[in-house]
Amino acid sequence: MHFRLSNGLALAYHVHGAGRPVMFLHPIGTCGAFWDPLVEGIQDRCRCITVDLRGHGDSDVPGERFTLNDLADDVIELLRIESKNDAVLVGCSLGGMVAQAVALKAPELLSGLVLADTGHRQTNESRKAVLQRAEDSLKGMPAMLPSTLARWFPAPFLALKGPEVDACRKWLLDDDPVVFSWGWQAISELDFGDRIANIKTPTLVVRGSVDASSSRETMQAMATLLPQARYAEIEGAGHVAPLERPHDFANLLLDFFEKDLPA
Repeated sequence: MHFRLSNGLALAYHVHGAGRPVMFLHPIGTCGAFWDPLVEGIQDRCRCITVDLRGHGDSDVPGERFTLNDLADDVIELLRIESKNDAVLVGCSLGGMVAQAVALKAPELLSGLVLADTGHRQTNESRKAVLQRAEDSLKGMPAMLPSTLARWFPAPFLALKGPEVDACRKWLLDDDPVVFSWGWQAISELDFGDRIANIKTPTLVVRGSVDASSSRETMQAMATLLPQARYAEIEGAGHVAPLERPHDFANLLLDFFEKDLPA
């Protein structure tokens, strides 16, 4: 399905199942299909809405750079159409950054928030690394492939060359390098800082225990700042834990729904 935003861009999304509305936001360079293995395990209990962020998947490519707030505004418009102010918003990596922006801008739309393998601010060092990725992206996606996959997956898992790795390889090679660069520029501006303490929505913070991009210290600090958050790790998983270990991630989600959210 496509939803025409007020800015004229069409946002692609898919809906699976019925029940509690849960909207999923993917990492940079992927698309809503990133969540398909997870959705398959919970769609009998949840109405799962998987979104292609602007410039990704089947969504329209904008004619200019976008920010995290731009991506959040797109999601807010779709949420107003596809839920009744009771959605759980789940985001991984870039998707988790967008989810925080949504929770800050439109908390009334959400009943729960799940932030996976993500952060809430950049350090000087991390911003420099992210901007270098933005620059390197313009050399073309094949050049970005090895380093991106190595950051996303633990080496033993990557060596298996399973379907999860193949899917990410295809998504990345299909990406527009300019849009990929714009995505990294948006990530470089991440700076919610202590403002996330204003997010009162019940929140689950999940990290793959060997995530090479989002440190335990950073994600635990984020969970501490959030007033109604709990923290969990998936042992042995890397930066794209929901794709690498969908069953384990689904169990954490369903436990969060049962124990932390209103029925």
